[in-house]
Amino acid sequence: MKYKIYLFRHGESTYNRDKKFTGWKDARLTPKGRRQAFTISKKLKNKKFEVAIQTSLSRSKETLNYVLKFHPECKKILED
Repeated sequence: MKYKIYLFRHGESTYNRDKKFTGWKDARLTPKGRRQAFTISKKLKNKKFEVAIQTSLSRSKETLNYVLKFHPECKKILED
């Protein structure tokens, strides 16, 4: 069986914008980060997903939520 893995990073966060190290601090997406998340969601719209893995951080959740709007059947796994 053949699998494809789509790996993408969260959109720009407030810490990214301010050139601060985020680590595990829960920085939210900026308007630019939301646009980036929307862009990746459009690029992945016609791909098939079975599972999506995310962290518990807001920027990760928000980015993945944009993508999963087109994939409601996808199983979401939370990793800390």
